[in-house]
Amino acid sequence: MTKWNINPDTPLDEIWARFTSDTATERAAITNDLFIEIYGKTHLCPFFGTVGGITSARAADYIRKRMASVFSRTVKKELSALRTCLSWCEEKDYVDTAPIIPRPPRRALGTPFKQRRRGKATEVSLGDVRAVINELPEWSESRKVSRFPIRSRMIVAFETALRPATLDKLSIPEHFTRGAATLTITDAIDKARFGRQLPLSDETRAVLDNIIPESGLISRSTICATPASRSSLRPATCRASPSSLATFRRPPRRDTSTATAKPPSAHWQSPVLPASALRPPTPLARETV
Repeated sequence: MTKWNINPDTPLDEIWARFTSDTATERAAITNDLFIEIYGKTHLCPFFGTVGGITSARAADYIRKRMASVFSRTVKKELSALRTCLSWCEEKDYVDTAPIIPRPPRRALGTPFKQRRRGKATEVSLGDVRAVINELPEWSESRKVSRFPIRSRMIVAFETALRPATLDKLSIPEHFTRGAATLTITDAIDKARFGRQLPLSDETRAVLDNIIPESGLISRSTICATPASRSSLRPATCRASPSSLATFRRPPRRDTSTATAKPPSAHWQSPVLPASALRPPTPLARETV
């Protein structure tokens, strides 16, 4: 039997705000944003309303409602966040015994999202990618951010395949020193928490040697501003103009006077290089204890 020691009519969003703030250091920043904006603000808080509205029966209703819109794995993540919040409530003595939150049926798959969010990747050659990079200006031209060497950023991104968020967290001397043959990727800056030594090509090492500051974040003065990078990539792609990159180009402006629904975006996709164009991967070994 669930017995709340606080007013059962307390809005869940109020408790959720306290919960996410108090436990923020237990999650990565990107995960914490999911807890706040998606799990709590968008789905859980509007559905349950108050802490007293969280019951096993209502949770089962939530599962059925969400399974009609998304895959079961998404629902499991949302319910896991709710269970974590309820455990925190027990720890704070807000509730004596938290309600049991059921799980989606084991064989239930859920429903694909009604609008595909990713189009099929465009397959391009190594030469096509190089042609686009070579068409980039040396420095960014956007007025929305401080100038940075955009071509250097894209060379490092292409050669290392690191996520933009990881590139933005690279720091001197923690992750790289001038002349080093490897880039040190720590658990803290990698989304998968996979710390490793990343071998660098001669070109990437030369680029980094040329742009890094004496100390501090590389992103502060160089590798930064992903939106600005994208705005430069589109015209560079058009200037390179290989036929296989046709889907990279911005489509003609749509007539919105008669449009009723926005179609899935498929004109700016990540390139997929054929296997023959890629260098053999360098084996990476984890330290075992």
